[in-house]
Amino acid sequence: MDSAAFDPETDEGCSLAHITIKRTYDKLQEEGYEDEAESLREPGGQRQKALKLRKEHLQGWDPLNGD
Repeated sequence: MDSAAFDPETDEGCSLAHITIKRTYDKLQEEGYEDEAESLREPGGQRQKALKLRKEHLQGWDPLNGD
């Protein structure tokens, strides 16, 4: 997953990493963090970026449970 850029409009992967990145992207957009969400589209390290952004902006939110 980390080798290619993430594109929320066309990516339909089903790996756990993809699901968490996609849900993090969507939640960041929903919460008004558009720039941060768009940073997940840059190639390389999306999984680590998503984790960092969740810790910074979505504390307590679980991308797998939606809580």
